[in-house]
Amino acid sequence: FHNLFYGDRQGFSKRISAFIQRCIPGVMNPHAKAIQRWNKLLLVSCICAVFIDPLFFFLLLTQQEHNCIVLNWPLTKTLVILRSVNDFIYFLHILLQ
Repeated sequence: FHNLFYGDRQGFSKRISAFIQRCIPGVMNPHAKAIQRWNKLLLVSCICAVFIDPLFFFLLLTQQEHNCIVLNWPLTKTLVILRSVNDFIYFLHILLQ
């Protein structure tokens, strides 16, 4: 039973490590066109995030007739989606680093 459970351990770990090495790129040339395009996309995404974040202050509205504070739901959904896309792009950048 020992060989049945532990005999293929080396082969299994080699297959897993080979799969992981195929999925993860090695050192990339920073002057390649794909990397330059990615850096431009990241720059545009970061600039958009700088302009999107202050808009979260405008989500609250006051209703004068009821004297209460409400959320502007269409603007909230739009800003959350835009910010999530920016966060996902930045997350991909972290994975590439």
